[in-house]
Amino acid sequence: MDDPITQEIEASQLKRISVRGGAITAVSQGAKFVIRMAAQITIARLLLPSDYGLVAMIAPVLSLVVLLADLGIGQAVVQHPDITRRQMSALFWLGSAINIGVALSVIVCAPLIALAYHEPRLIRVAMVAAVMVPLGGLATQHFALLTRNVRFQALAILDVLAPLCSLAVGLAAAYAGWSYWSLLASQAAESIVMVIGAWLATGWIPGPPRREPGLRSILKVGGHITGTNLATYVTSTADNIILGVFGGDQVLGLYDKGYRTVTQPLGQLLMPFNRVATPTLLRRRDDAARYRKAYLNMLELVLLLVWPGAVCGAVIATPLFEFLLGSHWTGIGPIASWLCFGVLASPLYSSTYWLFTSQSRTGTQMKYGVGLAVISLVGFIAGLPWGAAGVAAGAGLSFTLLGTPLVLLGATREGPVRRMDLGLTLVPFCVAAAVVFAVIFTAYDRFKPHGLELFAMVPVSYLLFAAILGGFPRGREMLRGVLRLREQFKPSNPTRAATPP
Repeated sequence: MDDPITQEIEASQLKRISVRGGAITAVSQGAKFVIRMAAQITIARLLLPSDYGLVAMIAPVLSLVVLLADLGIGQAVVQHPDITRRQMSALFWLGSAINIGVALSVIVCAPLIALAYHEPRLIRVAMVAAVMVPLGGLATQHFALLTRNVRFQALAILDVLAPLCSLAVGLAAAYAGWSYWSLLASQAAESIVMVIGAWLATGWIPGPPRREPGLRSILKVGGHITGTNLATYVTSTADNIILGVFGGDQVLGLYDKGYRTVTQPLGQLLMPFNRVATPTLLRRRDDAARYRKAYLNMLELVLLLVWPGAVCGAVIATPLFEFLLGSHWTGIGPIASWLCFGVLASPLYSSTYWLFTSQSRTGTQMKYGVGLAVISLVGFIAGLPWGAAGVAAGAGLSFTLLGTPLVLLGATREGPVRRMDLGLTLVPFCVAAAVVFAVIFTAYDRFKPHGLELFAMVPVSYLLFAAILGGFPRGREMLRGVLRLREQFKPSNPTRAATPP
């Protein structure tokens, strides 16, 4: 008989495990943020915008390839209630075969990719990058297994170790004069460390390839997730493709650098919540009140962490980026400012994934994701006449004002979380964001801070934001809840802990 591969967790321990897991992940993401920023600054000073632009040209192709190769299997495994070891093994071999197939397709199509961009160097770049696709796919099921079993400490270690090795390799390659190849070397190092680490952490070795019953339902969910991911792909990469074709590597290099510098810290802030939310809500979906409270608590906390920084970044992006990256990156500031505006909607959009997935509504999620993709594509095209900054403005405005509200309406159309719950939660945050923007903009316009002085505006934004939230009853309740989280780190059974084995 084939045993389930998921560890059981007592209901009484779920909140403690979730909070501790989120804290561990937050610490690891903080370390990862420092490493990523070090890489962004140090390697960028050794390379040119055109180097980043060249690699950015192939990035949309590779993102699409990885998305199609994954088939949403990893995410489907996380939410499946009782997957077995044999099913996991069958999915591993199926995924590996698909990864190899799509990698070979990229190698064959490399000349066509280079022709589309009028850039012959892309032939070799595409071929080398394609080899990394099946390599990264070797750890898909292992990461899904770590997430299902809430192995947050192991995931946190990998979150830090992999980018640290990536930084070391990328910096060494850039110093050696590898130009754009140093970026690919950095990516390859990170993939190798992630694969080795995931296999060692799980201790799971796939069994022999065989057909297993019950895979159809998993693949169906994976198909829905793939559809949603395809829509997200359009939202996150069509801007790069448009600028790469019509603007060239210099323009694309500026845009891609601004995009990555803004979105990577955001992704690391959201990671603890995205990692914890789905397994937590899945285990509470039979209790509507507890489900609703858990969702709103996580959403409030992530808004508190993201919004003050995004508002401040939208104001000070131009002088801050010129100070960090140097004069040859002039022009990146307006791009980053508009992208920071789009960051305001990112926590809300990410939270819809928690709702759709934990409620097994992936088919509905896919439909609304397609609508978001269409809105984003129109925004990109509308901003193109104004160059990279115009595309960034189209991206930020369409995502924040149209796309995300549409998906939120779909996510709250049914289920425990009602639209009224969401509206009452957002009111104090919107007021706080508006006030912080006005204060930071006025202070910047009057005092003209520069250099390290700019960093002082970030903590001021967070303190002011929290103070304004404290003026609302719901805001005070949320802040008290944040302070109560520390109770979850106390030993759950001190008497038992003191008893010798």
